[in-house]
Parts: sequence; structure tokens; C-alpha cells
Amino acid sequence: MSDSFPDINHMVWRAIDPMDEAALVELDTVCKSVDGEEPVSHLPADALKAAAIHSDNSLGVAVRDQLAAVAWVLAAEPAEGVQRIRLGGQVHPEFRRQGIGEALLSWAELRALQVGQPGSTLQLVITNEALTEGANVLYLQYGYENVLTEQMLTRLLNEAVLPDPLPEGLAMRAWDADSAPLFFQAYAEGFSDRLGDIVPVQGEWIAEYTENDEHFRPDLSRVVLEDEKPVGFVTCEVDGKTGWISQIAVVQEHRRKGLAHVLLLDALQRFQQEGCEEAALHVNANNARAAAVFVDTGFVPRLIRARFIKEIALGA
Repeated sequence: MSDSFPDINHMVWRAIDPMDEAALVELDTVCKSVDGEEPVSHLPADALKAAAIHSDNSLGVAVRDQLAAVAWVLAAEPAEGVQRIRLGGQVHPEFRRQGIGEALLSWAELRALQVGQPGSTLQLVITNEALTEGANVLYLQYGYENVLTEQMLTRLLNEAVLPDPLPEGLAMRAWDADSAPLFFQAYAEGFSDRLGDIVPVQGEWIAEYTENDEHFRPDLSRVVLEDEKPVGFVTCEVDGKTGWISQIAVVQEHRRKGLAHVLLLDALQRFQQEGCEEAALHVNANNARAAAVFVDTGFVPRLIRARFIKEIALGA
């Protein structure tokens, strides 16, 4: 495998195997310490999963017993003529700007073409949870389109949080089987200006939380009701010592009345009661109004996450 790659500082280009787990964890830890701590990405698990599927689906760059970089390819089954293939990778901060990232991306694209289903359209997806300027430039140079950019904001919970009272005439309710549809209604109306005509199916949206999100905390999530009508909501998660604001929104007619601020402070107090040390959330880079509410509540920017997509049509 090494014959296919440039000789950069006498590094060894090889497949990843289970014996690399400790080195992968070390690489992940070092990169996050420099680029920004976040619990969303799982470099060791993704690289090992790709290697377990096929040894040619992963590529490591080794310097003695250390991994200077790694890349992997994870392909989903085709659906309606489109095959989604995730490309992942990371380069140790000390080995960046030496052409390694470019070589790994070239390899990943070639491997994606090899595993792609003939006759389908490949959708190559790169999700970077802590985007650097160099990575952003590289993706764009390779023809990827930035389809999502979000800021990760965090807030320490080392001081007591005093929630604001709900405006008169409103009440809060936790998530349960009966109230889940009310959360969805608040979501659909609260995000209507961003969703446009694309609104998820209620059952699928609820299942994403109750069946697919291991960190979801229905007991910490709240929907705000005016009589029986939902006018705002917040869904919460807890991952280790971090409380996550998964989604939060207020319907149009109740905005600019402090309701989002009330929901946030209430969630922060519940996180404190759970023993969380910090709160975190993601906000779209083009949603300045929401970002201002979060900053006003004490959140500060930590890093930028982004998703890039490139489509390639394969012949039959």
C-alpha cells in the first residue's frame, strides 16, 4: 500500500487494525485539544468500524508507534439511485501542512469510487466537527459544497442558574408519550421559516429522539403551552458532564417576549441538578438572532462544525 503514496518524512502508509485503538484514541485526543473539545465525533470508533468492514477502507500514516494521520471510508447501501459514502480523517497538528491531508482525501475519493455501486450517484459526505481553515480550503479545492455550517457554543455551569418565570398564561410540560406530538407541533411551527416546505413526518421526528438518540432526556425537555396550543419547546440531552440543548424554538407570535430565554435558563438549571459541568449547543451560522439569545444567556463560541458534499455519477 505504501508504494501508492508520497514519501513524506519517511512515514509508513498502512491499513488500520484493532491494535491501533490506543494510537487512534491518542490522535483524537491531541486533535481535539488543539481544534476544540467536542463529544460528537468518534474518530477511533469510525476508523475501526471502516477497517472491520474491509481492510482497504482505512488508511493510517504511522511514525514508529504513533499515528500521524488516519482516514476512512464508510459506505451506506444505495437508496433510490443514490449511495451515501462518508469520508473521514484527521491529521495530527504536528504533521499538518505537509500534504498529508490532501493525499488522504485523494485516497478516500479513490476508495469511494471502488466501493460505489455501478449506475448510482455517489454522494460523498465529509462532516468536520471542528473545522480548521486549512481543512475548509482543502474541501473546497476538491470540489465539495458546504451545505451546513454551525457554531458550537458552550456555557460553564459553575455558578447557580436562576430561571426566569414563565409569562402569564403559559405552562410547561415534560416530554412523554402523550406530549411528544405537542413537541413536534412546536418544532414544525417554530422552525417554519427555516424548514420551508420540507417538514419531517411526525412519527419519524419523534422516533429520532426516542429510538435513535441514546443521550436524549425526555424528563429534562419541555414544551410551553398556551391553553392547549404549543408555543415553544426545548429538547435536552446529557452526554457525560455536558448538557446539550438539542433543539429550541418559539413560534412566531411569541418571539421577542423572552420565552426562549426562559426555556434556556430552565434547561440550564436542570442540567446543573443533573451534575453537568457545562452546557453546549449548535446554532446555524446564518441564524444571528438565535445566536444573540444564546450569547445573552452566557454561551460563548468554541468551534465551527461543517458538512460538505460532492456528487459523482458512476457509469453502469
